[in-house]
Amino acid sequence: MLAGLDRLRPCYRRELGLDPTLESKMAIQLFVTADGKVADMHLADAEMQDPPAPPTPTLLNDEIARCLGVEVMTWTFPPTAWVGRIDLFQPPLFLASFSTKPNDPTKSDQGFTDQKEKLRQVIRGGRLEYKACYESYLDRGGPTNQPTRINARIRIQNDGAVAHASVFDATTVEPQLADCLVGALGKLAFGKLRGEGIVIVDYPLVFEPAR
Repeated sequence: MLAGLDRLRPCYRRELGLDPTLESKMAIQLFVTADGKVADMHLADAEMQDPPAPPTPTLLNDEIARCLGVEVMTWTFPPTAWVGRIDLFQPPLFLASFSTKPNDPTKSDQGFTDQKEKLRQVIRGGRLEYKACYESYLDRGGPTNQPTRINARIRIQNDGAVAHASVFDATTVEPQLADCLVGALGKLAFGKLRGEGIVIVDYPLVFEPAR
């Protein structure tokens, strides 16, 4: 499967020019039969935004899905009697289900949505620690006349532990604030994840000065 990823990019190369982060917003759901053949494919939105991003025309359109399907439907996996789901969380995100019949895309989307909401709730649960980091930053002379937005990235192991946390814009964030936020994010515990893979979450932390 990984060997075929580069062959997918021509399907959305134009859209990548409009949105270089497109791959991280894609979830490609596969149904794989016992003989290893891909019998069904479904393209979904994998993006998690909080607060919600302004409404924009989706780039994950039917044309892209059809183009991806031409390649993805030719993929083969080793035959297996195992039944279950494997999640590969790297851009683009793959959810491969091995079972006797295709998943209902509606139910599959709901399961993926439920997991995103679970991750969102755990991240929000650390807001008091994030706020303490931010308040200390203001005490050191951080700007009090404008909001501060910091994009965090969290790599979560399948058992729910944080394997690595970082901030995207580390070059523009005060190092002490970045280190404090990374430390707080690293303490989060998400519990067992769906599937067998890992999760990489990009999450915006937005702070409003109250002084």
